[in-house]
Amino acid sequence: MKINILIDNHLPVAIENYALAELDVEAIRGFLREIAPARLTAFAYGHDGWAQYPSALNAAPPGMPMDLLGLWKSLAAETNAQFAIYVSTLRNDLLLQAEPYWQRFALDGTGSYRVDHTSPYWETWLKPVLEELISTYEPTGFFFDGDYWTVGESLGGYRGEAAREVFPELGEDPLPAMTAEQHRRLTVVTYEQYLAKLAAFLAPRAPASSVNLAFTFRHPAVRPAGLDLITSDLPPFFAALDCWLETAVTSAKDAEREVVVPLFVEPEGGGRKLVKPLPQLIHEVAPILAMGESLHFYFPLSVTGRFDVSYAPLITRLRDEVRAVAPHYDDADFLFAPDVFCLSDSERICESQDLVALRGSAMLASLAGLNFCIAPTSRCLESLPEMRLLIAPLELSPSAAA
Repeated sequence: MKINILIDNHLPVAIENYALAELDVEAIRGFLREIAPARLTAFAYGHDGWAQYPSALNAAPPGMPMDLLGLWKSLAAETNAQFAIYVSTLRNDLLLQAEPYWQRFALDGTGSYRVDHTSPYWETWLKPVLEELISTYEPTGFFFDGDYWTVGESLGGYRGEAAREVFPELGEDPLPAMTAEQHRRLTVVTYEQYLAKLAAFLAPRAPASSVNLAFTFRHPAVRPAGLDLITSDLPPFFAALDCWLETAVTSAKDAEREVVVPLFVEPEGGGRKLVKPLPQLIHEVAPILAMGESLHFYFPLSVTGRFDVSYAPLITRLRDEVRAVAPHYDDADFLFAPDVFCLSDSERICESQDLVALRGSAMLASLAGLNFCIAPTSRCLESLPEMRLLIAPLELSPSAAA
């Protein structure tokens, strides 16, 4: 059972001293040896915008005592794990202080405090940052966070330039005349263009890269070419299964999805973290394992450097339980056999991202004690002999209907 670890942290923009007094490298080293992750993803930039390494392009937080990204890379090497880098993209608080005109403004004119993807952001900031990280750390891939609640409609100046290209018939000042659907279409087109640039850059350099599209996954409806992973990182107060459902509609048969699974729950907006009991965790990850996909566990690092290694026994018990139920399970030649399959390639679902019916189907199947998974048409055809139930959404694609 392949396990990956994602390490995340966000700092206050006005942080005065980042001494990492509670960072226990030996404890983390022991944790990683026990878990033996296949890949370790560590942050270079959180939503705050501080560089977690000595950067020639961006400031590091005052008082940072080490090259933190270099430390994570060395720990990954010690445990023979692939090394990937976390970069918060369209949420970058420090960058917007320096470039306020790159902000995405909502249709009512209010600021979002998020970067507009139609701004010069890609050429001026993100591409040089990625070049610096690749030349310094040689990661196998990247995890890009900060997009999913950032992509949206906008009235910014750069969005007007993009609108003139997409809707030339609306004249030199198109934004005031655009309908709500035209604004949405502009967002879809321009975000796909942004992802295409990102994918073209990464494909020969760091192919195992992913954009966090999470549970508001609506742009784009097709997996970006050149980005090998579709990652769905869900906040710790949502269920993994819910997030997994929403990425299923875009998953090609040969695409790896990584649902980032928290080992705890907490109230939305923060609060006390409660460790998930093992039965709940097994219930959440079973559909992911049924598709032969990896588990990617989420670990926050506190501002003081505290990393909670106490979750190691829970991960070990989960792995032991899976092996006890399916002793031949490995990533190469064994998959669980779900009872219920649901065709995923519905054009209506891809366009609308309306997943209420899918959630309901999954919930009912779960309550009935059935293992539920969503799969593309080709996978469903292969699995017809052992399938107990097939759920087909309305308005299927022509291939699925056939």
